[in-house]
Amino acid sequence: MAFQRRRYYTWLFKAYFRRWKKTILGAIVVGIFVSLGLISLTVFYLAPLLSDNELRIGYWGVYRVEDIPEEIINDISMGLVITAPDGKIIPGAAERWEIKGDREYTFYLKKNLKFHNGRKFTSKTVPFNFENVKKEIIDDFTIKFTLKDPYSPFLTAVAQPILLKDLSGLGDFKIKDIDLNAQFVKSIKIQEVSPPHGKKYITFYPTHEALKVAFSLGEINIAEGLPSVLLDNKYDLKKWPEVSIKEKLNDNVIITIFYNTNDNILSDKRVRQALNYALPEDVPFGKRLYSPIKESSIYFSKPPNYGIADKELALSILDAADDINEKISIKVSHDLREVAEMVRLNWKDVGIETDIEEVRGMPQKFQVLIFEMKIPKDPDQYILWHSDQKSNIVGYKNLRIDKLIEDGRSIADTGKRQEIYADFQKYLMDDVPATFLFHPKTYQIIKGN
Repeated sequence: MAFQRRRYYTWLFKAYFRRWKKTILGAIVVGIFVSLGLISLTVFYLAPLLSDNELRIGYWGVYRVEDIPEEIINDISMGLVITAPDGKIIPGAAERWEIKGDREYTFYLKKNLKFHNGRKFTSKTVPFNFENVKKEIIDDFTIKFTLKDPYSPFLTAVAQPILLKDLSGLGDFKIKDIDLNAQFVKSIKIQEVSPPHGKKYITFYPTHEALKVAFSLGEINIAEGLPSVLLDNKYDLKKWPEVSIKEKLNDNVIITIFYNTNDNILSDKRVRQALNYALPEDVPFGKRLYSPIKESSIYFSKPPNYGIADKELALSILDAADDINEKISIKVSHDLREVAEMVRLNWKDVGIETDIEEVRGMPQKFQVLIFEMKIPKDPDQYILWHSDQKSNIVGYKNLRIDKLIEDGRSIADTGKRQEIYADFQKYLMDDVPATFLFHPKTYQIIKGN
C-alpha cells in the first residue's frame, strides 16, 4: 500500500512538472538573480551601514570642547583659515583674504559649505567675536574684522574650528553624541558625514596610567599620546600578544629647562650658557632641540650658536665665571624625573652639583625648573619673554628682545616677520633664559596588527 502511494505521488509530481515546467524554471532563474542582487546589496551597501565600523580611542588629559586635541576637532570643523604644520596660513572656510594696514582683515567665504545640521555657511554664521575688534558683515560671503591695534597672530585666532551652538561643524565628521561632566568632555562619538560612515568613539581618561588600564581591560582598542608603554612601571605592553605600537613625536611641545634669571647664581649669563652647553647632543626621550620655534616652521632659523653641545666649552666658560659653591636646585614633575636625573649627571660632569625636588604644577618659586612648554601656532612668544609679562616666569629682561617681539606681533608681512624671528632666536639663545631641550616621544598603542 505504501509502495502504491509513493508511485502515485511520483506520477502526480511528474504530471505537474510537465504542465508547469517553464513557469517553475523561470521562477528558479529569477530567484537566483534576486538572491545575487540581495547579496550584493548587503555586501556593498547595507553591511557597511549595519556593521560596527567604529574605532574606540582613548586619550589622557582634561579637555573642554574648545580645547580637545587638534586631530579630533579638525575632523569636526575648520576655521576661516588653517595653520599648516610649517606655520603657513592656508584657506579653510574662507577661500581667500585681504589685509590692509596690518589692522583690516577681509575674508571671502566659500559658497558651497553647509553645517552638519544642514544650515548654510554664511558670514552670519561666523561666531568669532574678539575684544577690541570690530566685526562687519559685508554680504553673505564677505566678512571684515578691523583691529584696534595691529596684531599679526590674528590669523591664527580665526583658524579656530567653527562650531554652532548645537556643535554642528563643517568637517568630514559630525558629532553624534557627547558626554560632559560640568564643562569637561568625558567622551565624544563622531561619525563620517559620507559613506562608509566610519565612527570614532573617543574617551578621555584623567591620567596616562588610567588610559593604559582602560586599554588592558579592552575598553578601547587604540591608546593615543602615551609617554611610555609600561603599565604600572612593570608590564611592558610591547610584549602583549596582538598589540602593535607606533612611536610618534609630539612637536607641539618642548621639554624646557627654565633658569631663574633673578637668582644669585643664574643671573650670570655665563653660568646659564655653561649649563646649556654641558647637556648632550642626543637625548633618549625625544628629538633634541635648541630653539623655541620648531624646525618645521617657516620662522625657524639657525643662529651661529645653534646646536652646541660641548662640555669642554662649558668648563672654560665656568672658569671665567664666579665660583659656584652651592648646589643648584632643580624642580620637576614626577613624569619628568628621569629627564632631571639626566641633566643632573651631565651638570655633575662640569662640576655643578644639584638637588632634585618633585613638584606638582607650576611652582611659584624655583631656581631651575624642568617643564613642558607648549609651542604656539604663531611664532609670537610675547607672553613668555617680554619683560612686562607676569607669565615671564624666569624674570627675563632684554630690551632688544622686547622690541623684536613687539615688532613681530605688529607686522603682518611674512617675509619681514621671518627676519624678526631670526634675530629673536639669535639673541634669545645667546642669553639662554632657558634650554629648549627636546620634543618628547609619545606612543600610540593599537590592539591588533
